[in-house]
Amino acid sequence: MGLFKGDVKTHLFSINVDADAQMFTDDGSFVLLDDEGQGAVTLDFACVSCHLDKDIEWLAHKAKNFHKRGSHSAKKWASRQGQRDDDDD
Repeated sequence: MGLFKGDVKTHLFSINVDADAQMFTDDGSFVLLDDEGQGAVTLDFACVSCHLDKDIEWLAHKAKNFHKRGSHSAKKWASRQGQRDDDDD
């Protein structure tokens, strides 16, 4: 097994960082699609399994533009591998 784990195996490649987002239709039969016909994993599926002590609002704040933050965030992440992100910055 790799360094990270997820809740569900999926072929969805985007994460919807809206704290109020819903991943599935009300009956759970289908993934909801955006206006362009694309589905996305929600924070409860992508993040909660590792960040058990954080609420959805905290996750939404941290996830917004995560991959656009530049090398500083990547270096910070790399230095913390295996540790929980307990700070609030």
